[in-house]
Amino acid sequence: MTCNFHVGQKVVCIGDDLASGPDGHVLLTPIILPVKGKIYTIKSIEIGIVKGEPCLRFEEIEDQTADVLAEGEIWEVQIVFDASDFCPLVDRKTDISQFEAMLTSQPSEVPA
Repeated sequence: MTCNFHVGQKVVCIGDDLASGPDGHVLLTPIILPVKGKIYTIKSIEIGIVKGEPCLRFEEIEDQTADVLAEGEIWEVQIVFDASDFCPLVDRKTDISQFEAMLTSQPSEVPA
């Protein structure tokens, strides 16, 4: 997967089930999860240990460690979030020129 994100970028969460985690892994510690539809600022980008895919950490969510049961063993892991569950926030600049043009345009005559 190509990662087109950068540190400091605003993204919006689009993931449906962030609580499930990777298959075969059971989260034993409660963690704070991103909320679908909420905007976050990327603090770091790294490759996840489990899937080898780009993962993100956010300014709005403190770094977290958790105990995870995997393959019969308990591991302490750093929590990161799969980049595919986020998309860039499109920052649209306000441009009032179209509305100003409507106010200054001359009315056209309609033939009767």
